[in-house]
Amino acid sequence: MDPKQIYIAANHMSRQVKWELVNGDEWFFVGANEEFNVEEFQKIATGFFGEMPLYIVIDRNNVIESTCYELSDELAKIPRDIDILITSQNHRKIIQINKIGVARKGNYEN
Repeated sequence: MDPKQIYIAANHMSRQVKWELVNGDEWFFVGANEEFNVEEFQKIATGFFGEMPLYIVIDRNNVIESTCYELSDELAKIPRDIDILITSQNHRKIIQINKIGVARKGNYEN
């Protein structure tokens, strides 16, 4: 799949995700801009995705193939003023990071 197809699929499937509740809310704080805690987020993502290959979806032209082990290095390269989707390559598991410093995670349900 090319980046545009991955972007379209990820965004379409993210609309049908059952978001997990964390402390009673689907959004949890990960830090905005310099406050973004890469190490803590790495733990959350590894616990959620395991060893699955991932896509980091930035926009319709920019998608990075990654693994949880490479995730912190890849996220360090991405500006914090945009929304990001991290999906398993089958788009069944999704973490959405909002530019204001919150994220949510969930599983696709059709």
